[in-house]
Amino acid sequence: MARVLSVLGGLALLGGAVFAVLVSAVVNWLACENEGTPACGRQDLASAQFTVAMIGLVPALVLVAAAALDKKRMAAVALLVGVPLYLAWAFLMDAAIHGWDDLKLVP
Repeated sequence: MARVLSVLGGLALLGGAVFAVLVSAVVNWLACENEGTPACGRQDLASAQFTVAMIGLVPALVLVAAAALDKKRMAAVALLVGVPLYLAWAFLMDAAIHGWDDLKLVP
């Protein structure tokens, strides 16, 4: 039962990672939709956050595999890599949308 719950939890996190890639792709696509908009100057940030979201799929997949194989250390390493990676993605996403000058750690 515990293994089933851990696999389901890993699959939920993988679903979140896939959703992050989809949102990142939309932000990257819309970054320079209208030439001359302020967001067009942030195309590099939009591309960077998309790349980080794509890289974030790897620890999510490793986490699902670790849960299925009942490998606790591999799951811990996947979490230790994935959490800071998605924190960096969140900062890049905010910077790609609002710019570095409007970043806020708390609303």
